[in-house]
Amino acid sequence: MKNKKLIVIVLTVVIFLTAALLGFTTVYRIDGVNLQISLYSDEAKAEGAQLEEKLNGLYVGENLVFASPEAAEEVFADYPYFRMAEFKKEYPNKLVIVAKEDVEVYAFESGSQYYIVGLDGTILGVRDNPVNRSDGGNNVLVKGVTVSGQKGEKISGDDCLNALIEAGQAISACVDGVRSNFTEIRVEKPTSDPSQTIFRIKTRETVNLYIRNPYSKTQEKATAIVTAYLGLEDGQRLCGMLLADEGTDGTVLAKHYNSDTLAQYFND
Repeated sequence: MKNKKLIVIVLTVVIFLTAALLGFTTVYRIDGVNLQISLYSDEAKAEGAQLEEKLNGLYVGENLVFASPEAAEEVFADYPYFRMAEFKKEYPNKLVIVAKEDVEVYAFESGSQYYIVGLDGTILGVRDNPVNRSDGGNNVLVKGVTVSGQKGEKISGDDCLNALIEAGQAISACVDGVRSNFTEIRVEKPTSDPSQTIFRIKTRETVNLYIRNPYSKTQEKATAIVTAYLGLEDGQRLCGMLLADEGTDGTVLAKHYNSDTLAQYFND
């Protein structure tokens, strides 16, 4: 008799827990993903629609409580232009994912193709032209380096690439984006000594900016040279060059020269 009562109690508990679990699963079942993206280009609209479709396929019908952002990150990996900025659960059954489109900044020249790269060095695409897909202007051309990598990866190749990306980020923090004032970065290696490496940056005027030995005090030199550039008089922006280098005491200096040749600097 006692065994029968125990069985009845166990069955009652099982039925109750099953009903509770079914109710829990039903109430918190995701019925849609609300993908919110800040878009800068027309191409991103179609890509965003594809991304939202994949996210819905991944999450709809799943329990909101257990939904994880890691699964979404794997989907985002196939769309290098988009970054997930926020993963929000709106109970009882809505998932909100906030993302933004990375803007193109650089076009690294590689034979007849260009690696299109964002400010942080992420490869956004590889194509046969340097045109920015958002506004139709050219991205900042980068020449004199060997590059490689796949979409979504950090660009790799020459050992100066990290310094170049770091310098670009420092410059961008001082102006309204690298593309607003500068058109090309050329890496020049006059000798086998890495300390003689130079970043030559072309401006939209005529004056060129030179960062010597960018491996050392990269951000400081980049900030110093763009600050000096912004402080030039109108006439100075039409001729000569600015050079950022370290003095004998290690102090970073940025100086304007009337001639656009490094010979004047070395003879100064």
